Amino acid sequence: MTAPKEVKRLVERFRENREAYLSSEYNETQLRREFLGPFFKALGWDADNEQGYAQEYKDVIHEDTIKIGGATKAPAYAFRIGGTRKFFVETKQTSHDAELGQEQVLQHAEQLRDFHGVGLPFVFYTNGHKHFFWESDFYSPEKIVGFPTRDDLECVKLRRRIAAILDKADAVRRTRQQTLDLADQFLRSAFLDLFGDPVTNPKGWEKQPLAKICEKITDGVHKTPKYVIGGVPFVSTVHLNKDGINWDSTKFITEVEHAALIKRCQPEVGDVLYTKVGSVGLAVPVIDPRPFSIFVQLALLKLPSKKVDFLYVATHLNLPQFRAAVVSRLTGATMKYIGIGDIGRLQIMVPPLREQQRFARIYDQAMECTPQAGHIGAEIDTCHGADVIPCSNSTGLT
Repeated sequence: MTAPKEVKRLVERFRENREAYLSSEYNETQLRREFLGPFFKALGWDADNEQGYAQEYKDVIHEDTIKIGGATKAPAYAFRIGGTRKFFVETKQTSHDAELGQEQVLQHAEQLRDFHGVGLPFVFYTNGHKHFFWESDFYSPEKIVGFPTRDDLECVKLRRRIAAILDKADAVRRTRQQTLDLADQFLRSAFLDLFGDPVTNPKGWEKQPLAKICEKITDGVHKTPKYVIGGVPFVSTVHLNKDGINWDSTKFITEVEHAALIKRCQPEVGDVLYTKVGSVGLAVPVIDPRPFSIFVQLALLKLPSKKVDFLYVATHLNLPQFRAAVVSRLTGATMKYIGIGDIGRLQIMVPPLREQQRFARIYDQAMECTPQAGHIGAEIDTCHGADVIPCSNSTGLT
């Protein structure tokens, strides 16, 4: 995600005058006025209350007054939506260690939760050039590159939900695979809630065979190509898993051979890959725009976007109930196999497109919040160092 021009300008100004800004003479008030306030404003927060909202509905409260047990607490910034505090930011001057604000800001959040019975706000602390996020119930403090926009908060909340579930399962460390597994479980549950079991079809959705739904069902090249070092990725069954395509393990073919192969079978964003051999019935939606070709072990389902959503179809095909029903009908003592004709005869539920797209939005949100998708937002090219003013609206929560 490209950072706003104002953020880039702040980064460059900090760099050009770095020595002066890091001196002990540059105080916290100056930091807030000259950098942090404009930075929050550039990320879409009404830091100066230009909308003229009453105190209880302001986006950003400076030195927020929180009365707790007779005492008054005042975090540097409280960020709110609809009058509800969503996160606190504690600041220290640039010449001081940002971690001096760590316990201070956490106490604000915990006491607000304990005395007022509200959810624990997210906490951040910074000295202007080093920024930290601390989800104290689940993680150690993390160094980040910026602060969240309103939209980012939804993904941060999903991260908290994932962490809570992992914590209940006594997960000591969260790995990339654990998070992806959790997202997969969440999506299966969401699908079943919205549409019901794909085999018994308790909600009575219309069912249609894939041959009628798809614009085309084909498979990859039937002859092993000549592999080269570098070039266009060549994907087969072994390169697919439930998390997508493992691009790091693919082989490569020349651009010339790729151009010849895609005349018959051209994978594109919006298609679904489907395994024909071995681990039959694994569906992988094509979401990466990079060009690639496929081997005969894979079928390619081209779906009309005006009739079905490819993320809905892939999830439907991947549900354990549906895959088990497919595999139970296959032949082959040692190696299971499903042909193109049999794939076309597979019947799936076809609810209204708007309902499928509703699920697709849930899918996108879940995937954006996993390590597979990286940060919430992306760090821009002008800010690779962690010791400058943040230059994107990424929270850097990975």
